[in-house]
Amino acid sequence: MSDEETDAVAKVYGTPEGEIKYLDFIKAASPLEGNPVKEAVKTYVEKFFEFKGETELDSLLRKIKIIVKKD
Repeated sequence: MSDEETDAVAKVYGTPEGEIKYLDFIKAASPLEGNPVKEAVKTYVEKFFEFKGETELDSLLRKIKIIVKKD
C-alpha cells in the first residue's frame, strides 16, 4: 500500500492512539460479509463427484484389452 492509501485507511479505521483496526477493515473489504444477497456474489460453487462404479473409460479399456489378447 502506498502512503496515501495507508493514510486513507488510518482516517477511517484508525484509533486515537494511531493504530489501525485491521479486522474492521478486512470485514468491510469482504463483499460476502454483511451482504443480504450472499449467493448472488458468491464466486465459488461447491460440487461433489460421487463415484458409482465402473466408468466408460474402464469399459473401453477392457474392450481394447480383450481385442489385443485375441490378436
